[in-house]
This record gives sequence, C-alpha cells and structure tokens, in this order.
Amino acid sequence: MHLFGLPESTLNDIPMDEILWKELTVTSSTGRPGYWPVALDFISRGYLKVKPLISHTFPLEEAPSALTFIQEHPKEIVKALFIMEEADE
Repeated sequence: MHLFGLPESTLNDIPMDEILWKELTVTSSTGRPGYWPVALDFISRGYLKVKPLISHTFPLEEAPSALTFIQEHPKEIVKALFIMEEADE
C-alpha cells in the first residue's frame, strides 16, 4: 500500500497519519491455499506444533454461544477450535 497526501483522520479506525509519519509497512495475506497441503504435511510430521496455539475448544453444536464468547473475549482467544463428533456408521 502506498499513501499519497496527508490524511486528515482515521480510515475505519486505522490511524493513517501514524502509518504515514512513522513510515510503517502494512502487509496482508490471502491465505495462499496452495501452501495448505505443505502446512498439513508439516503438522502431521510434527514439524509444526499447533496445539499450543489452541486456547479454546467448543463443540460444534454450541457454535452460536461460542462465537458470542469469542467476540466478547478477544484478549483471551488465541485460536478457537470447533470439535465435530464423528457420525455413527
């Protein structure tokens, strides 16, 4: 992203003037689905430890109340995981 001119205020609560004056770098990610198989392989081989990132787990049936909890407690959540029960065969 490149800014031109001097912003007068924030943009969607983003302090654009601070980005400009501090010469901050803004980056983003599109998720890169092509990397998912590699990431899953690394996780399955134990190269990437993801369990320490999971701060909360919820049953899928409790999704509405869990999403409310997540929204109301953003500082407590690192990653939340919904657990789906396996269907009886």
